[in-house]
Parts: sequence; C-alpha cells; structure tokens
Amino acid sequence: MLFAIDEINRSDSLLPNVTLGYRLHDNCVSLGVAFRAAFSLASGKEVMFDQAASCRGTPVVRAMLQILKRFGWTWIGLLVSDDDYGLNVARSFQSELAQSGEGCLAYLEVLPWGNNPGELQRIVGIMKKSTSRVVIVFAHENHMLNLLGEVVRQNVTGLQWMASEAWTATTVLQIPSYMPFLAGTLDGSTFVQNVGVVKETAAKGGETTLKEDIIFWNFVPKKPPRSVCSESCPPGTRMARRKNEPDCCFDCIPCSEGEISNMTVFATSVNVPERKSIPPSSK
Repeated sequence: MLFAIDEINRSDSLLPNVTLGYRLHDNCVSLGVAFRAAFSLASGKEVMFDQAASCRGTPVVRAMLQILKRFGWTWIGLLVSDDDYGLNVARSFQSELAQSGEGCLAYLEVLPWGNNPGELQRIVGIMKKSTSRVVIVFAHENHMLNLLGEVVRQNVTGLQWMASEAWTATTVLQIPSYMPFLAGTLDGSTFVQNVGVVKETAAKGGETTLKEDIIFWNFVPKKPPRSVCSESCPPGTRMARRKNEPDCCFDCIPCSEGEISNMTVFATSVNVPERKSIPPSSK
C-alpha cells in the first residue's frame, strides 16, 4: 500500500495537484483494534485508544493474572509467537507477573514461524517434562496448528491451556481429535462457551468475573489442576530457596533450635526468646 501511494504522489498524471497521505495502525491481530483503526480512517476522526497497550495485550494479560490468582496457579508456562504481538506480550506478562509477586514462569518459549519440526519437538519436550500444569499461549492460528501437531504426536495431556484472543475461537482448532488436549481451554474449547467477562474501568482497571460453575475441567476429578513449583511449607518448617531457581521453587526444612514457624508459607522462622526461670514462691 505504501508503495502504491508513493507512486501515485510521484506521478504528474494520476492525481495532479493532490497528495495522498496515510496513517499506519498495527492491528495486533486483534479485531477490536483493527475496527477502531478502520473507523478512524474512514470517518476522518481521531479515535483515541491506547494502541501500545492493545499491542502488548495488557487487558488480556491482566485478566489472565487474575485467573491465575483465583485458582492458585503460581507455576506457569508461556508460549508466544515470534513477532511484535508475541514478544511485546511476553515482556508485559513478565513485568506484571513480577510486580504481582504471585507467580513464576516455569519456561518461556518463542514459537517458530512455519513448520519447524525440530524446534517444535524441543518446545513440546520442555512442556512435557515441566511440572507446570498451566500453559498460556499468545500466538496465531497457524502457530497453534503446528504446535498441536507435535503435542498430539508426543501425547501431551493433563495441561490447562489459557488462550489469547488471537486463537481462542478459531474454528479449525475446534475438532474432536483435539478434545483430549484442548478441552477446557480458558475461554476456548471444541465447544466455545462464554465463561467470564473482563471489564476495563478507570477506577478499578481490569476486573475479571468468572462463571466457575460452567467451566469444563478436563481433568480427573473435574476440578482445577494444581500448578505450583513447591507446595507450601507446613508449620514447624521454613522455606529454603533453591539456588539458581525461581522464587516459587523452594525446599521446606525444619526450623532451627530456638525458632518456630506456626503459619503455613512462612518465609522465615521466628526466634523464640529463652524462658526466664521463675523463682519459687517465698511461701
């Protein structure tokens, strides 16, 4: 398009005494952004919207973080497409996850363009070996098709998928052969059903409401999966961080002599002052 506009402006015969202009909008593979940009162009009116936030997927990222918190999922895998959409979302997700202090990434992988069997085999192998039961994917339809081909080949089940708006309702993925793998995806599955609403307000920011009673959990029993790197430490023990591992991964070790921990998920033990001997009664 830019080439055509430039050629028209250079020509003395096509549109004499007229210079064409243009504005570029990245649709971020989002219909909402594309429609707003098209409306702005067609109407000649400036439609104000935070394009940078849309391209980073900030509302979706915030909604996903709220869902993670709701179900106690602190150990997460993240897959993104190899383009501005995926890489910007990855930066946004990492930043907001770190600020929340309520989770860690088990892995972050960039999905290749095209069918790259070796790379896809490596990525799915990481997913299969990981103890994370939740995987979030910010990618496009073609990425998912290539990825799922390898997921099916390696028979990777038992994962809770969370979908970005770029592929959540893609009909080509809604086929019975993918049911054992994608069923129960938030909010997409072989049968697409609205299970929640995300509202963006100036006062509260993003607020996510879930209809938990109609969510299909593709697990036995039919309950949300556990996805943590380490279970909470019981009373009488404290957390010991593992070297070169995320903060979500730790060991539980007994408190030292003279220390107690009477609360679950207690980061450190508390010193207990020595008891003073009570002198016997003078009576």
